[in-house]
Amino acid sequence: MKTLDDLRNAVAEAELVLVGIGEEFETDWDRMRQTEPYAEWIREIEEKDGMGWLLQYLRADYLRQYKEKETEEAYAGLYKLLEGKNYFLVSLCTDGKLDEFAWKENRIVSPCGGYTRMQCRGCQGMLVDAIPYVDEVIHQCEINQGKLEQVKCPVCSECGEPLAFNNIFAENYDEQGYLPMWDIYMKWLQGTMNRNVCVIELGVGMKFPSVIRWPFEKLAFFNQKASFFRIHSRLYQMSEELKGKGVSIAENPIVFLRN
Repeated sequence: MKTLDDLRNAVAEAELVLVGIGEEFETDWDRMRQTEPYAEWIREIEEKDGMGWLLQYLRADYLRQYKEKETEEAYAGLYKLLEGKNYFLVSLCTDGKLDEFAWKENRIVSPCGGYTRMQCRGCQGMLVDAIPYVDEVIHQCEINQGKLEQVKCPVCSECGEPLAFNNIFAENYDEQGYLPMWDIYMKWLQGTMNRNVCVIELGVGMKFPSVIRWPFEKLAFFNQKASFFRIHSRLYQMSEELKGKGVSIAENPIVFLRN
């Protein structure tokens, strides 16, 4: 049975390390539903029509106010594992928890966006800091408890269209928020040809498989010097092409890395 020591050894021997972080690392939003005042606000939102937009603001505030100790410890374990290595991290998470560690500059890309910037439905390419808008909406929620229909959705100062968080949940998601870093990632990938690369998937399922799961499998298949680790609580199975080369670990990656 493959263990964390096997992964450590593979990383130590690798010239480059490519890490994909998937859905199993995303913030547990059910915890927010059990945490006041968010729980009460969510109940009220779900009883009314047309209030779904407000849930995104609650998530943005919740991420600032509450930490998940288990996830933080797992990221700390990953940070220690990659110390001193030439690495790149690709994350499907929108919670921004990965950004709380001092990774090497320009070594993280999050194609699904997050909750730190806002986009306008009308002004494509214009992204603004989300914090002032989140603070204002939460303040309105606090003074309109029980009548959240009075809370106003922030709008663009240029065109008056509603603002939305620059993430995958936005209507007409503006990908300019991550594309510059994606270009850097593509250039980094070009340097993996015929080199000893350790490819690691952490909790990556079948959500957006064209971003991590399929490209990572392809890299590991064509690069004869690559090692491949897939760690997932349920979707740990290896493709036929990688059987015998790839390593499947049937465990929650957060638990695995906390060890």
